[in-house]
Amino acid sequence: MSLQLTSTPTSAPAIAAAAAMAQVSRMVRNMGISPEHCQIEFFILQKGEGPGDVFM
Repeated sequence: MSLQLTSTPTSAPAIAAAAAMAQVSRMVRNMGISPEHCQIEFFILQKGEGPGDVFM
């Protein structure tokens, strides 16, 4: 799994992305898929341009 952020790790969007990453990992495990076999990328846009996208 990879987490890619365009903002600093201590910023609110980065913290939100980390929480979302954990939630997605739980959802993937609940489907019986190992999260290590999925590549999940979060692209956090700056200046409030919109939400990050999750690709699985």
